[in-house]
Amino acid sequence: MSISIESTATDYGGVTLVTALVRNDDEADRRVRVTNELNGVVRPPTRDGVAVEGWDAEGFEGVVRGRGTLALGYACGGAPADDPCRVAWTERTESDRRGSATVADALRDLDDPRPPAASGPSEVPEESVPPAVAAWLDGVADRVSEGTASEADRRALESLDEHLRTLAGGA
Repeated sequence: MSISIESTATDYGGVTLVTALVRNDDEADRRVRVTNELNGVVRPPTRDGVAVEGWDAEGFEGVVRGRGTLALGYACGGAPADDPCRVAWTERTESDRRGSATVADALRDLDDPRPPAASGPSEVPEESVPPAVAAWLDGVADRVSEGTASEADRRALESLDEHLRTLAGGA
């Protein structure tokens, strides 16, 4: 057969990550269908929430160029197995077999619908802490200075500190 596949499946905390390398030893481009063999739903790679072109609930369909390779990867809820996916079928490609476009195809072609950041307000409001948060912090500060802060206050402040550090790291 001119098409071969090598694949692995690795469990990461209940989610199986599958990687596959599809090889085409033929000179001609080949259309292939790679199907999932695990007991679980295929979770294909996505871009902006839409499955990347060629993926569906059962696997992948696409073209492997002549004498080329195609790398694939997806997640699945099923337990790992020795052969997590297989080439279900293969055929020579025609010059253009795209056929009719789907909604997912149209979504992939659209740009990001969000307005550019520069189109929004550039001023930072003077009052950057909401009044309710400021009042809560003032109350905790009073309890700390009076020596009446509770264990719940300590846990809340630790949680807030963790969230602030996470946000500061992502800014």
